[in-house]
Amino acid sequence: MAKEPTSDPNNILIFDWDDTICPSSAIDVHKAQQLSDLPLEQQKLFNEISQVATKTLSLACELGTTLIITNSDDGWVRFSARKFMPEILPALDDPRIEIVSARTRYESLYPGQPLCWKAAAFAHEVNERFQQLDASLAKEDENDTVDCDEAVSPLSTPRYRRNSIVMTDVEEEEEEGEESVLQSPQVDENKRGGNGAQTVTPPGSMEKSSPMDRSIDNSIYDEEGNGNDDDDDENAKEGGGQEEKKEEQKVQRPRRQVVSFGDSLEERTACKIVASQLNATPKSVKFLSHPKPVLILGQLEMLNRYMGVVVAAEEQLDLEISQAQALEEAERRFMGMPPPSSPCKEGGVKSVVGTPVATTKRL
Repeated sequence: MAKEPTSDPNNILIFDWDDTICPSSAIDVHKAQQLSDLPLEQQKLFNEISQVATKTLSLACELGTTLIITNSDDGWVRFSARKFMPEILPALDDPRIEIVSARTRYESLYPGQPLCWKAAAFAHEVNERFQQLDASLAKEDENDTVDCDEAVSPLSTPRYRRNSIVMTDVEEEEEEGEESVLQSPQVDENKRGGNGAQTVTPPGSMEKSSPMDRSIDNSIYDEEGNGNDDDDDENAKEGGGQEEKKEEQKVQRPRRQVVSFGDSLEERTACKIVASQLNATPKSVKFLSHPKPVLILGQLEMLNRYMGVVVAAEEQLDLEISQAQALEEAERRFMGMPPPSSPCKEGGVKSVVGTPVATTKRL
């Protein structure tokens, strides 16, 4: 039995709305105010798109955090769905999906610059969610630290004296006039201006004194003042091993990625900017610009089949869907044909400028 996909908060999937899910260009062409104003054939297509798009959003929620970020006014997504795609409304009401109007939030800051609206919205939403994830992981690290301390609890009993960083003979240091200096690690935090997105710079390396670097013959005493050299070696190794494990746990974080689906270069550019700032993997799938409804249907059909492949790919992806492939996908749906055995025909999904062609064969 196939394993159900699990939503991963390290994956953020962002959809455009107009001409990506909703056929806004067709609405403008027909000057329609509601679904019944469209020709009957178009009405059927809109209903088909609603069904396929509902599945698209559901699949996205299974793979990661799902957002719809639009440059239209606040409220337009639900308004247009109610008027033209009523079957998709339950999906939009899913609490796992957040709808953001980049125009409403950022137009006053960047008048007449829609790319800046979208980039700022991407930056804010992605950064906010990764910060929440970091806070959650930090809390888990604290719990792990407590567990590790409990695992070496004999060192904290009255029978022993132990410095948490370096085991030292305090009396010996006083006799020799030595001073022990502990330096705290320095962490630089850089903030980017403009869109308010914060980039967190990973902490720099910090040199730590090792308990094994110096003689610790007299560094641990029992209550009677007797040396306990054998226990020293064992405890030092045990403590050092715990420290290494904790450091590995902090360093080994799941890969984070920002995945964008939209019909304009704005989404692609915003995705790359934000991912580079937040040390995430950017992936963009560009849809056709100003598409007819049948092309939107075909693109969403294709995405439903290969969205998991896009998210699972380890490398950066910069893809766009061709008109020929979108039409083929739509025809397959209308005729009830099974999907092709090969996920991508030569030239069907092609790279945007600068990306190796081989990358597209991941779809």
